[in-house]
Amino acid sequence: MTKRKERVGDIAVRLGFATRDDIKLALKRQREIERTEGARRLLGLVMVEMGLLSTEQLIIVLQELKRGKSAHS
Repeated sequence: MTKRKERVGDIAVRLGFATRDDIKLALKRQREIERTEGARRLLGLVMVEMGLLSTEQLIIVLQELKRGKSAHS
């Protein structure tokens, strides 16, 4: 069975940078931006813009995401 790859929100929660409620709020905002602006904004950027993650935390999350991808390759 293939393990589901971890996503940005999952990693942020696992590292204690965000809560599941934070992720839900950010996903709602992401959909709102897509609907009103017609552009998809990456969840990590939305979270930084909303003050849910710092830039440094996002960098750590992205490093974890990259590490996970290279482990599965």
